[in-house]
Amino acid sequence: EHDFAGNWRMVAEWSKPIGPTGVYNIVRRHTPVAPHDLRRSFAGILDADGVPLKVLQQMMRHENSSTTDNYLESSPHRLAMVAEGVDWS
Repeated sequence: EHDFAGNWRMVAEWSKPIGPTGVYNIVRRHTPVAPHDLRRSFAGILDADGVPLKVLQQMMRHENSSTTDNYLESSPHRLAMVAEGVDWS
């Protein structure tokens, strides 16, 4: 559903908005994945697609880019880049 402020939001079957706590509860109840892991995966996928750190920072609503960088430290994309630079011989 689209609200008048221009923001997209999730809507439950009964047509009431679902806030962050509602989304968190649904994810925790129905999946083995922690909601925070979804945030990390989201950031990692966008990073692998070449989205600039500043854009990711804004999307994740991090005040400091170092917080966003911490999210990406252990992303498969970043680890592969590190591994490529290692001399394995």
